[in-house]
Amino acid sequence: MLSGVCLVSCRGGLERGPQVLDALMYPAPPLVRVALVVGSAAQNLVVAMDGPCDVVDTGTGRVYASAPRLPLAGIAVGERGLRLGEQSFPATALRLRPRSSEPFRLNGDPYAGDLLCFRAGDALTLVNELDVESYLAGVLGAEMPLKFADEALKAQAVAARTYVLYEAKTAPTSLLYDVVATEASQVYKGLSVASGRARGLVEATTGVIVTLDGRVFPTYFHSTCGGHTTDVSSVWPSARLGPLSGVPCGFCTASPHYRWTVEVTADEVARALAERGLFSGAVTNVTVTRRGVAGFATEVEVTGPGRRTRVGGYAFRLAVGAYRLKSTNFEVTPTASGFLFQGRGFGHGVGLCQWGAQGMAQAGWNYREILVHYYPGSRLVRIYR
Repeated sequence: MLSGVCLVSCRGGLERGPQVLDALMYPAPPLVRVALVVGSAAQNLVVAMDGPCDVVDTGTGRVYASAPRLPLAGIAVGERGLRLGEQSFPATALRLRPRSSEPFRLNGDPYAGDLLCFRAGDALTLVNELDVESYLAGVLGAEMPLKFADEALKAQAVAARTYVLYEAKTAPTSLLYDVVATEASQVYKGLSVASGRARGLVEATTGVIVTLDGRVFPTYFHSTCGGHTTDVSSVWPSARLGPLSGVPCGFCTASPHYRWTVEVTADEVARALAERGLFSGAVTNVTVTRRGVAGFATEVEVTGPGRRTRVGGYAFRLAVGAYRLKSTNFEVTPTASGFLFQGRGFGHGVGLCQWGAQGMAQAGWNYREILVHYYPGSRLVRIYR
């Protein structure tokens, strides 16, 4: 998408720090497709539209129905295609298109833009299509507390904008969507979190993204690094990228996750690893055998009667529980019933540290300085206004 962009001009009037360059590519914010429901056979999906709307065959463009509003109606797989309320439509893909700025509601939650409904066998995939800036207003407050300082939130908005454009650019063409609405991409909660403050902070950075050599890259972010972010290869071994190589932080000490301790029984560890197919049988010892940048565990050795296995640090954390082992930057000590994990930080530790961004903003750093600190070697460009 951004291949070959020439970064030529500089916007004037900016304060100290890195400049935002103009590399205008779009006359308006591009559209993004966000999966709200993927491959569900649930029968309790209910949609409503507060204003006038059309029901359109996504494949042919045929308008099946128009209404001044859509009261509560179930969405389900029908005998001939898709069913909306009591009416069936002979299509495997429908677009519910508002004809005003009124939102649609899915199971009571409001969203801007269109709702796309896809049938695959007996399963439904529901996708919210909307412009990137409206999408970001529904991401900002879901990914970072809106009580944080303006400059921290602006940095988060730019990181989130870059990330969604990267995912849209690299998503397989066979997919019906660009991103999902969960932390598997980035959390999106639609208009329920798109407050005036969120919209204003997104608007303050309209069109600004982070680039490396004129191209977007995955601008990962996380809650708390614990003092130093880590290299992306510590989490995803095959990945290598200069702006994701890890930097000192020192600004996230106010985070409630800066230091943490948790005890996990040996039985819990054994059960968790078995469920993921990583280890079978009783667990008698857990040892960190390899660490990456800033001490994040990249390999853990698990020992049991007559056997031992080495597991990737990130895979081990996800198996035991990402909310129990808040990061892979931990020390482990055997206890009478299991293992005591003493760690620092929350999240994978790659890219922007959200609590660090907050600390930097409180210390007077602007959003551009924050971003270039956490993504060293990157440049900020504006691709639309």
